[in-house]
Amino acid sequence: DDQQHPQEEEEEGEIQQEEETRDLDDSNSNDENDDEKISRIDGIGLWNAFTRNFSSPLLAVFDLLDNAFDAAPSGDNGHIHIDADRDDENNVCGIYMINNCQHRIKSIVDVLTVYKSSKGDANDAIGENGVGVKQGCATLSNLSFVLSRNNYTFSIGVVAFALQKHSGIYLPSFEFTWTPDIINTLQSSQSQSQGQSQLNSSLQNFLSGQLYTICNKDKAVGQVIKTFGGGKVASGVRRLMLHFYRMTRDLWSFENNPHVFSLVIHNLKHGQVLDQHQHDEFSSRETRQNNHVVKGFLSQIHEKLPKHYLHVAHSFDFQVGGKRVHFAYWQRRLCEMAKFTVVIDKKDPLDAELLQLYARDKVPDHDYHTLNVYLGFDAMRCGDKNIKGNKCATIYYHSRRAGRLIKHHRDARGELCLSSGGTMYCQGLTIIVDDSAGALPLNPTKQDFAFGEKTHGETWLWNMKLWIAGITKVYYNHHLDNYDGLKKTLTAHVEALANKAQVLIDDDEQDFNSIEECGFSYFKGMNWKYNPTNVSLQLNNRKDCKIHLGEDVLMRLPPKSAITKIQGKSSPRNAIKSKSKSKSTSKSLSAIASASASAPKRAPSTSAKRRMGSPKPSSSSRSDSSISIPRAEQSTKRRRLADGVSVVVGNDVLLLNDVVILEYKESLAKSNEALAKSNRARGDLELDRDQKDEKIEDLIEALNDAKNARDGLLHDLESKDEQIDELEMALQEVKDKEDNSAANADLQNENDQLKKRLGEVLVQLEIAKM
Repeated sequence: DDQQHPQEEEEEGEIQQEEETRDLDDSNSNDENDDEKISRIDGIGLWNAFTRNFSSPLLAVFDLLDNAFDAAPSGDNGHIHIDADRDDENNVCGIYMINNCQHRIKSIVDVLTVYKSSKGDANDAIGENGVGVKQGCATLSNLSFVLSRNNYTFSIGVVAFALQKHSGIYLPSFEFTWTPDIINTLQSSQSQSQGQSQLNSSLQNFLSGQLYTICNKDKAVGQVIKTFGGGKVASGVRRLMLHFYRMTRDLWSFENNPHVFSLVIHNLKHGQVLDQHQHDEFSSRETRQNNHVVKGFLSQIHEKLPKHYLHVAHSFDFQVGGKRVHFAYWQRRLCEMAKFTVVIDKKDPLDAELLQLYARDKVPDHDYHTLNVYLGFDAMRCGDKNIKGNKCATIYYHSRRAGRLIKHHRDARGELCLSSGGTMYCQGLTIIVDDSAGALPLNPTKQDFAFGEKTHGETWLWNMKLWIAGITKVYYNHHLDNYDGLKKTLTAHVEALANKAQVLIDDDEQDFNSIEECGFSYFKGMNWKYNPTNVSLQLNNRKDCKIHLGEDVLMRLPPKSAITKIQGKSSPRNAIKSKSKSKSTSKSLSAIASASASAPKRAPSTSAKRRMGSPKPSSSSRSDSSISIPRAEQSTKRRRLADGVSVVVGNDVLLLNDVVILEYKESLAKSNEALAKSNRARGDLELDRDQKDEKIEDLIEALNDAKNARDGLLHDLESKDEQIDELEMALQEVKDKEDNSAANADLQNENDQLKKRLGEVLVQLEIAKM
């Protein structure tokens, strides 16, 4: 660059001299061009207003990305890249975004014009690059550059706090066109590579020359470019030239993408760009031995993007820091995902009559729209033991107009007027509301809804919440009934899927369809009724409601039949029963042995005498029809012996036909039967205990609801008392005014009488004078 621009040092010196003589005082500015370039709005005040529009820096980035998604082609042809911006010494000093556009990019002059938006041209307009770019850039940094390329025409806009004045806001932009002789250059070169190298060099010289011209014509912009270059105009020009040059190379070349847009955001206000490894001095000694990672801004964007955008195709090329972003966030985390589609009336409140009309498909001539609602249990959130209260129902609102997440409530039970006591509507229950019709009104920064601007906005919002609450109850109660109403069992099975969910999240190789393209479970036979008592939607008959399992549900809860079968084989309760039975059997055998030893000896049979008289046989010579049970092994031998088999107990040999053995067998059978009854009774007691625990939880919930109702009534009573006090005060003021008016009437009468007397006196005086 130094060789290509020998006049660089002289130009930089001239700029520095003119900067010293430039009057920065607003009152002394006599530049005639300012009247044309500066909008008559308080520039500094408007800039400060820009920086307060977003509740977090990530939302400002997402607002900029909304424009990029709207402008980029869909599917495989769409490309959005975000990466760190580096200076000449390879130090990270900001970020840049670049995306291709399906259509020609509007003029940067229009993009940076204050209070001008393309969204006002049509009701269904979403916007394009540049809409909201001013407030997004101002939130993230005090200096940003807006770059665009339409074929061979380049444009640059400057969004800088240093250019703003109280007398007006200044957002300058410049445009220039490169007209290369491509054919002659390639033909005159010895090879195509050499010709291409000459064209690249010509483009770089052209871009650098145009940027130097801008610095000379507009000294204020030249100062901003100097700041961008770390105090050197040459460095600032070179960096901007390289950003323009990137928009013409490889993926962004003239042949592949004729329309390219880019944002260069210098020196972020919030945090670091890249991850940092830091020591935690307040941790334990073992922890301080290892560095922990502080997530940078790029990592935060990469992590939060999939959660905020539902409908990005898996083939869309979105990269952050050179790493591709994989969407389909909820499909990897939620088990038993189901989809509901409801109709929301914008004007009339939902009641029984209107509900029947919708059920008969006789929709009145009302203004309404459809709404998609997805539900599932978040296995990762349910299994997170580190965060308390992290399992309650959470709701997320997505807008198709904005293309991303608008707002969410961590505890949706209060939002939807659901029971909030105990663990009801918990287990990581997640509700995703997708405004597929793009009908819900949004505020300008797309961080909340704007129902207040609608005539029947309050009714519209209430109808939406009423439907969401109704289908949430249907979904939750269906899965809770699958486990006999035991919330602990449902929680355990959801937590058991956390490992599988983590495997799906870590699988970067597999791509999933967007949430709208997936076939999730859905419910049939839902006949709704309106309950005016508690103002809610309910099913006429829950038994008629059946679920149809979707083929794209990646994680399922075990069905009730499978759980019962598993519990019958190896449940803890059955294990306790078998263990108790084993102990009982061993005790019975021990009792048999001790009773046999202490019982009076009977006359043994002939075969018994023969065995008793003979020496003790070895294990090899002992008859196959006799079994010896040593005392140490009696607890483990529970095999039923056939009749005619002798049993050796100590030194006695008894036959199972003997009366004593038969009595022992009967007592053993009775003891086993008694033990079985006690185990059954124990199981019934445990079941009763579980049911009582559930009833206690329900009573606690009812008590909490009653308490909340009582608090509400007390609050209403207090407000009514205040109203009564105000009415009494107003009544007293009226009485005081009436008393004052009566007193004023008396004074008026007295005044009239005095005037009359005074008149009479004056007449008498006149007569006396005459």
